[in-house]
Parts: sequence; C-alpha cells; structure tokens
Amino acid sequence: MNKRIGTLIACGTLIVCLAGVLCGCNSSQKYEPAMKNAAITSPSIIENGVLTVGVSGENAPMSAKGSTGIVGIDADMAAAIADELGLKLKLVDVDPDPMAALNKGTVDIVMGVDKGDATANVWKSDPYVQSGVTLFSKTQGATAPTKGSGSKIAVQAASLSNWAISSLYDPAEIVAESDLVTAFKDLADGKADYVAADAVIGMYAAKAASVTVYPVAIIDAPTGYCIAVKDSNSSLKSSIASALTAVNKDGITDTIQKKWLVETIDVSKLAAITSSEA
Repeated sequence: MNKRIGTLIACGTLIVCLAGVLCGCNSSQKYEPAMKNAAITSPSIIENGVLTVGVSGENAPMSAKGSTGIVGIDADMAAAIADELGLKLKLVDVDPDPMAALNKGTVDIVMGVDKGDATANVWKSDPYVQSGVTLFSKTQGATAPTKGSGSKIAVQAASLSNWAISSLYDPAEIVAESDLVTAFKDLADGKADYVAADAVIGMYAAKAASVTVYPVAIIDAPTGYCIAVKDSNSSLKSSIASALTAVNKDGITDTIQKKWLVETIDVSKLAAITSSEA
C-alpha cells in the first residue's frame, strides 16, 4: 500500500452523530512521498496533475463536511484513485446535482453514484462498496422475519428503506423513527427485532449507536456505490477502471471500509426477500 494513502486511511475520525461533523487527520501525521508519473492528462481531465472529484457534502459515511474539509469513504477512495493515477486530489461538493456538475465539466468524476440508477446517463465503474436495503439483527445467523410473525422492524421514516419494507410487512410490524441511530438504539434496547437500512449507512449508524449488528437479508437486488465518468471520455474511463482494480487488489478498499464501517460489506451473500416470501 502506498505510504501516503496508508497514512490517510490510518487517521481516525470522531463521529459526533450520523449527520454531524467528522474530524480529519492531524496535519503533523501526513507524509508525502514522491508521486507517480501522471497516468492521464488534459483534455481528459480538467487540470493537468489534478483529479477533480465531485462528492456530496451531506451523505455520511460516504462523504460529509468535517473540520478539515470533506471526509468519508468517498473522500478516501478518491484519494486512493488519484494517488494510483499519479495525480493530486481536489474535492468538490456537487450537491444537489452531481450529474449536472459532471456533464458541465465542473468535475472529472463523481463518487458515490448508485450502480442501479438508470437515470444517470453516464459510464459507471464497478461498485467499490456494495449496498442495498438490508435487514440487520443483533443475532449472528438470524433469518429474516415473515409477514405476520409479529417481529418489529425499526426504520428511518420517509426513507427508501421504509418504502421498501412497507409492502413486505404489516404496518404494526414497522417502527418508524426520525433517524437511523435511534432505530439501532431500539434494536439494542429490545424495542425492535430488526432494523431496515441501506447496508452502508446502516453499518455506519450502528457504529454511531455503539450496537453490534449482523446483516441477515437484502430486499430486492444488491447494488453498490460506484464512480461516474462522462461516457464520451474513453481515456478517463479506462484509467479509472484500471486504478480501481489496482486499489481493490492492494486491499485499500477493504481498509477504507473497515475504517468507517468496522467491517467490509458483502451483500451478495445475503438471502434476498421478495414480496411472496415476506
């Protein structure tokens, strides 16, 4: 693993709350070895020597505004990709319309794009983090509840997860909370038997709530967070695909996931729940 990236990943963060301020690394801990030769240049990227990356500033743990700038899984992955390409990193908050920023040429790439989003008319890399609406339990090896079993499933109100489970379980079995940290505290306190949440955000919220949980099932097909590039930019697409492969092979992706989520996520191994099964 490159020492510069290793130092970045090793620096801890203080989680104040799920959507709160995330603290970055102390500048005295950073080490900057010689960079690799740039693997790509303008006009394939906006600025020679720099990878300009669009991220959301309000999407913890993928990315969020901390005291030292934007931090999170996307920020760490972007740093690893830029390092692999021999480029410096520039992060840009592209909320509320990341695809518009990409298409206007404000950024070279966008992180954290849903692989399953068919409305995004761009090239998308393989996912660097798997995801999907997932059921979590405190019990390792637990199975998903059936409709009418009386099990309580906590979920964040007005969320995609709430919508996903509303057609699978009775209203009396769903405990809608204002946020996911509270939902996981319900699980810890025995007020709920399961929590339904996006796999990545759920793992992060459970960590914030200090609850040890286990993914037990996924609703619908697995998806994941990936990198978006303009489909017409063939050179950058190829470079990003190669860099992501190298970062995955070096184990950097797994290290980043463990930093933010305690463990890596593999939702492809989970049992899938359909409306006919619940």
